[in-house]
Amino acid sequence: MSFLLSLVLPVAVCLLLVGITAALWWGKLHKPWAYVTFALLAVLGLHRVLQAGVEFIRLFTRGGYFIEYQNTVDLVQMAERALTTEALLVSSVLAIAGWLLLRWLRALLSR
Repeated sequence: MSFLLSLVLPVAVCLLLVGITAALWWGKLHKPWAYVTFALLAVLGLHRVLQAGVEFIRLFTRGGYFIEYQNTVDLVQMAERALTTEALLVSSVLAIAGWLLLRWLRALLSR
């Protein structure tokens, strides 16, 4: 079920980023729960923007579409397509860009 991993991976990266940074910076934040709330929403939003960018680039480079008609696809082929380097690359970029975003948010919400 590796296709489930590609669905869960970005959310797990977001939760880990917010959880680790909140734990590290908890005492330095004026309102730590506000940080956790805004940080989670910001990083999840950042993921959606990155994913949309990847889809937009793929639309013009490989001739793919957002919704493609596929003939009968069995479960093994779907699992092989789902966990691609694209999912890993988006999660890696999300981790780096999310870290920068969270540092900026920390600066806004620190005491």
